Amino acid sequence: MLQDVLAYMAAHPALVALLVFAAAAIEYVFPPFWGDTIMLTGCFLVGVDRADAAPVFAAAVLGSIVGALSAYGIGRRFGGASLRFLSRSRRARRLHQRAEAWQAAHGARILAFNRFLPGVRAFSLPLAGIARMPLRTVVVWSTVSNVAYCALLLGLGLAVGAGSADIADMQGRFRSASVVAAIAAVALVGGLTLRHFLVQRRRCSERS
Repeated sequence: MLQDVLAYMAAHPALVALLVFAAAAIEYVFPPFWGDTIMLTGCFLVGVDRADAAPVFAAAVLGSIVGALSAYGIGRRFGGASLRFLSRSRRARRLHQRAEAWQAAHGARILAFNRFLPGVRAFSLPLAGIARMPLRTVVVWSTVSNVAYCALLLGLGLAVGAGSADIADMQGRFRSASVVAAIAAVALVGGLTLRHFLVQRRRCSERS
């Protein structure tokens, strides 16, 4: 089915931006969905002059924002009921308390890099909703992350398309770039978290 979608995009360049928007939004709500691949294909079609860059980039960013806010809204709306159900388990309660404390201390940092963190990004926005993180904070930092990620995709599309490579080559480069970006994001989040911990520890020492 995915190959059919990709072939359809190549055959109907006028619909590329719409499909990219839908894919970007759906992936946040249903993480197993192959949104990245569709977005990547849209950017590749830009690189080979089969689609315009501005509409595709705008569609990727706007779709990602819609998806991020939808995931946040789902967590905020239904997270409480889920937690009440899980609270019957002592282990689940402990995990929730730890997740809530972690989200309160590092939530904004995670949102700033969530798009580059495979596995984490599926939970970061719903957790932000469950933790009642302020909407403004969610909008600002998730948008920063989404714009940077979509710029990466578009840059790859333009670079690979200019070299007349095929989509398979672009997917390989995307995987390599994603690994590098994920490692950099994890290292940066880890460094900021360590710095936060050291500052808090120093303040506690000064108070005592």
